[in-house]
Amino acid sequence: MAEYDDKTLAFLKRVLEAIMFVSNEPLDIARIKEITGAPHLLVVQALAQLEEEFQPGVRGIVLRKTDQSYKMVTSRDVSPVLEEYFEVNKKMRLSRAMLEILAIVAYKAPITRAEIEDIRGVDASSQLIRLQELNLVKVVGQKEVPGRPNLYSTTDNFLEHFNLGSLSDLPPIEEIRQMFSEDDTFE
Repeated sequence: MAEYDDKTLAFLKRVLEAIMFVSNEPLDIARIKEITGAPHLLVVQALAQLEEEFQPGVRGIVLRKTDQSYKMVTSRDVSPVLEEYFEVNKKMRLSRAMLEILAIVAYKAPITRAEIEDIRGVDASSQLIRLQELNLVKVVGQKEVPGRPNLYSTTDNFLEHFNLGSLSDLPPIEEIRQMFSEDDTFE
């Protein structure tokens, strides 16, 4: 792997830290390269060093990696202080219906509202709207069938909220079915 001088690497790390601090969305390596003009290996080196420097318990901000994207987020251990300071209740209140829909979307995405309703047996439109407002579910396209219904998937915010690196970190569906074996919701 090519090595870059300390000055170049240090500058890119400061740039990445600033970009990720102000960005509302996670950034993948391709987008970082596009913004900075830095070569791939330099970006990878800078991100690896930032991951080490911004670990939980070390600073008030941590570098969170979800799938192949990176984002600066508040460290969980300082969140209670921030909530009090800003008088914000960060806890999302999710109804059982919303949790069921989230589980269906997480395991079956991309999926249409009608497909969700077929699984649940009841209307899902209001819960899907609320999950979009909470930035846990998003429209990722349209299904190539008559009427071209929206396709839904989870967001990076979903991964962050449930402390997942990617959807592959979800427990196997069979484990979920066993947990709810007395409840026909997941059948």
